[in-house]
Amino acid sequence: PLSVTQEETPVRTLIPRDLLSPKVRGFLEQAEKDGYEWAWADTCCIDKTSSADLSEGINSMFEYYAQSSVCYVYLVGVSPAPVDQDPKYNLRYDEFEQHRWHTRGWTLQELLAPKDVRFMSDNWTYVGNKFNLARRLERCANIPETVLRFEKEITDMSVAERMGWASGRKTTRVEDEAYCLFGLFGINMPTLYGEGRNAFYRLQEEIMRTSVDTTLFAHSATRLVESEEELDEHFRKYVFPYSSKHLFASGPKNFRRFRERWYNPPGMETVLDGDAVRVFS
Repeated sequence: PLSVTQEETPVRTLIPRDLLSPKVRGFLEQAEKDGYEWAWADTCCIDKTSSADLSEGINSMFEYYAQSSVCYVYLVGVSPAPVDQDPKYNLRYDEFEQHRWHTRGWTLQELLAPKDVRFMSDNWTYVGNKFNLARRLERCANIPETVLRFEKEITDMSVAERMGWASGRKTTRVEDEAYCLFGLFGINMPTLYGEGRNAFYRLQEEIMRTSVDTTLFAHSATRLVESEEELDEHFRKYVFPYSSKHLFASGPKNFRRFRERWYNPPGMETVLDGDAVRVFS
């Protein structure tokens, strides 16, 4: 932009966002164009040099997204043509469905928490939102369309099924496998980078403390047995060597085993159907 001095000599005025990365700058420009005066991005709104600020940001992030008016998802490499309209754009369907955004741990809450999620192409052209792309998102993110459309509450889904949504996602830090799921389970707990796999064990302890949903134990280190001897043999062979003698799973990947998991209150029948299992107390 240009401004004018008293001598009428045009000089360029620096806007702070011009100093930001192209991605964040594009985000701010898009938000301004859509009429918003305030915007939040974790890359520059959380002081990562402060452990207290970082912990507060991580524990509050799901709520930030849930309370937002809109969440923009910037997809580098996705063509600008709408991916939810003309069938001839099959290649662009692939660009959208195979994008690495769908495989990152931290983006799970970006998809689930906000009511209005708008997907933008690599030149910031709007390509669709969470509602009109819900069927494609169900296919590539393994999250039911009814949840994405807010026809079913996240809390109506079992613990194991929610864990399963994260089973194919990756994080740079092993601790973030747990930290990125805080909001999904309504958990608040301190972040301790350096604790490694213990972060996921702590998360499961908190879930067990606040929920009676026994599907927390429906992971790949467990299975149905018919006797105490069979149970002892299973734990000796499959649980203790790989889980450091924990009943808990070592990570979200352990919840990839079953297609669907329900929690039924005590007294209801357990139903097995192929890869599906209903678990009750």
